[in-house]
Amino acid sequence: MGATRKNDRLAVFSWSLYDFANSAFTTLVVTFIFATYFTEVVAENTTVGTTLWSRGVTLTAIVVALLSPFLGAISDRGGYRKLLLLMMTVITILGSTLLFGILPGQTTKALFIFVIANIAYELGCVFYNAFLPDICSQDRIGRVSGYGWSFGYFGGLLALVIALVGFVSPENPWFGISKENFENIRATNLIVAVWFLVFSIPIFLWVKEDKSRVAAKGEKILAAGLKQLVDTFREIKRYKQIVRFLFTHLVYNDGLITIFAFGGIYAVGTFYFSDTEIIVFGIILNITAGLGAFVLGFLDDKLGGKKTIQISLIGLMLASLLAVFAPNGSSTLTGDDLRNPAELAGTLKVHANSQTTYVYNQLAPATRELLDEYDGAGPLSESLQDALILDLNRMIQSDDFHEAETFSTMTLRNKTRELLDSKPQKEDLHRLNRYLLEDLFPDGIQRFFPLLFWIAGMIIGIFSGPNQSASRSLMGRIVPPDKENEFYGFFAFSGKATAFMGPFLLGSLTSLFDSQRVGVSVVILFFVIGSILMVFVDEEEGIRVAGRE
Repeated sequence: MGATRKNDRLAVFSWSLYDFANSAFTTLVVTFIFATYFTEVVAENTTVGTTLWSRGVTLTAIVVALLSPFLGAISDRGGYRKLLLLMMTVITILGSTLLFGILPGQTTKALFIFVIANIAYELGCVFYNAFLPDICSQDRIGRVSGYGWSFGYFGGLLALVIALVGFVSPENPWFGISKENFENIRATNLIVAVWFLVFSIPIFLWVKEDKSRVAAKGEKILAAGLKQLVDTFREIKRYKQIVRFLFTHLVYNDGLITIFAFGGIYAVGTFYFSDTEIIVFGIILNITAGLGAFVLGFLDDKLGGKKTIQISLIGLMLASLLAVFAPNGSSTLTGDDLRNPAELAGTLKVHANSQTTYVYNQLAPATRELLDEYDGAGPLSESLQDALILDLNRMIQSDDFHEAETFSTMTLRNKTRELLDSKPQKEDLHRLNRYLLEDLFPDGIQRFFPLLFWIAGMIIGIFSGPNQSASRSLMGRIVPPDKENEFYGFFAFSGKATAFMGPFLLGSLTSLFDSQRVGVSVVILFFVIGSILMVFVDEEEGIRVAGRE
């Protein structure tokens, strides 16, 4: 079978559609719905579930890192790229289907199926990526890679919306699905299976594999694949630009992995995001990342992959700095936090219910005296406003105030009660104080909106898509035509080998300095080091050595 004609529109669209297809698995299974179902329902408790899930993801990374270069070499020598892609796609679809049957308590079965499906998904990406330099010319490889990434982001977003609207949120889920035994939640895995099956068909129909460089007939493919790997290591000096790039990718990709893994946690812990805000935040990130990958793909073709990656890293650095230093609405009250000081004072003066009575009794005698003298109309005196702020700050930061039984008769949101019931540690008190203030004085305390953090998140989205897209396209420019699968296997390896470093350093710094901000700042270091290392990657030499001039 001959290779796909370069820049064939149907082939490019079919290839991009595969990213649209497989994104449902990462969005619904790995990141959002099934992951949450496993940690909160299937496992014994959330702590155990989170630990087991992280081990499953780690095991996937290890297996993929070890297998991908070898399977890539076998694919190169045997002409098995499309066959292996088909196998991995089928295994992922079957795994997603089997996850529908996972009931509470079946942790071992769930993890086994998930890990197998996740390994197949990740390995499939190796062979999918390797098609990129075959379906388009070198002057269009950036935009085509961008098409794929943007299709993927929008595909994941659309699958998530359908799952939420049709199965997770409604009182009566679609297709007669029941809510008993979490059937509506488990049914989202069937969405993944059908989605992946339908939208992956075009790549197998209209993207052809170039088999002109396969091993001679009679040659043992396993031995040939192993020999190709050995030869690659022997000739490593010849591929020094690829080695430099893969090492650089390993560094800055750790920063991206850390952002994706802890962005939501940081938004909740430092900026008091609600569950709804987290979902909206995730949707906005997907939209901006998809748009960024699509638009900057054209810049990639004009400037080259190296410069596009450098631009994206600068954008990610600035966005991360903004996220680290963005104000979060301190748990210590100031005059700016009082939406209507007169209304707050009037509510406390009447203290018609147990909630306001409790707060009134916590005020200092001098403050109560000033409050009793207030006529309930007009602006507060400066002395009364200062006294109220001082007393409220003292109250919410006292140890007694955080005892859950104190609030047994008060109207609090579920998220506030959950945080109280969890006996919050020191790092949680900041968030709890803000929740309590908003609950106790819904009309008196200004709801904080972290505008700068939202802007930082959108900038991260805009540049994270192009960063990933340009990384893939740069690899396609400098990889030798006869070793595409093998080197994209190494590309997968560089994305997984040290994926634990960012989360480990973030957690360690957060614990050491008792600050999420300090912990999150570690991603800036990864981007800075990656940007410096990128200077030493010579894209033109890599293209010349690969014979793709």
